[in-house]
Amino acid sequence: MVLSGGEPLLLNDDLLWRILKGLRSVDSVKTLRVETRILSHLPQRVTESLVAALKDCGPVWFQAGVNHPEEITGEFAEAAAALADAGIPLLSETVLLKDINDRPRVLADLFSSLHRLRIRPAQLIHCLPVPGGDHLRTSVSAGLRLMQVLRGGLPEPSLPEYAAETFGGRIPLRGESVLSRTPRRVLLRNSDGRIYVYPEKFFSFSA
Repeated sequence: MVLSGGEPLLLNDDLLWRILKGLRSVDSVKTLRVETRILSHLPQRVTESLVAALKDCGPVWFQAGVNHPEEITGEFAEAAAALADAGIPLLSETVLLKDINDRPRVLADLFSSLHRLRIRPAQLIHCLPVPGGDHLRTSVSAGLRLMQVLRGGLPEPSLPEYAAETFGGRIPLRGESVLSRTPRRVLLRNSDGRIYVYPEKFFSFSA
């Protein structure tokens, strides 16, 4: 179960605790994950009270959205340490953004820095094809080349999975899932064997 938004950690501690406790009481909910940008944008939100609320509802996975190494400030590091010291497992998610973080050196610096802070780089997400967003999108081919370079320079614990959002959920962008590539679209196969068309330029998803 994912608690996302918006920004879920803008809720006060008592309400957040009650939501997480309620979800934890559901038998079918095996995993709780909070997706947040708070470490980058409002690290002082990570207080003793918040840490205690998350720990009391644990295990709660804390997934931080981080797109560039310059987001990792001293306050970011202190907040991450408070969470990690309390035994809260930390993950990160990064969106691949053209001319912002689409260079091996930038991503290697980001993922290495996160790993040193006990945050496991979990996923590098290909930027979604949305109206007005093409200037932020690399091609999937460029992303695959970037991952190849990173594999040659980063240890496995610092290397995230490269993935794309489709109507079939997130599909890892690796050999067995990428069936074909053209300048207009990529043909992807998910773990259930379903095939999806992923656009290199904006148009509606199709299955």
